[in-house]
Amino acid sequence: NNNNNNNVILEDGRTALEAEPGKGCREKKLSWMTSVLASMRKSELRAAGAGGSEDAPLHSAADQARDHKLRVQKEKERRAITVLGIVMVSFLACWLPFFGLYPVVALCSHRCHTPVTNFLLQLFTYFGWANSALNPVIYTVFNPDFKAAFRRILRFKS
Repeated sequence: NNNNNNNVILEDGRTALEAEPGKGCREKKLSWMTSVLASMRKSELRAAGAGGSEDAPLHSAADQARDHKLRVQKEKERRAITVLGIVMVSFLACWLPFFGLYPVVALCSHRCHTPVTNFLLQLFTYFGWANSALNPVIYTVFNPDFKAAFRRILRFKS
């Protein structure tokens, strides 16, 4: 079996025996072993008819399925982060004016209680309350999973 490994043709055209590095160089030895194993796997796949062209990279169905699953997971995470960012920005936009003005008016005592500040406090309170109405809209518009579940609920289908 050791003779078979030495007769394997590597990608650079050398045989495994020609490419074997000298003793004492661990990185080269690992590189040599990796290249021999990769070449053996490719030759086995080509012999089984699963190799395709000589230059095409070989991936098993399990590798392709795992890669697809990782891509889908990354895409879902990216969408979730986007939705979370939008929710956070809308929260800050709706509540920051209220939490910025209210302490100023509270600390300013009776001098700051003018019709304008009372109006602004009421307006900014409504902005904060509007944030509660915005969240379902944001989730529905920007998250396809939430959108599908929301549609099912509205149609009373399970």
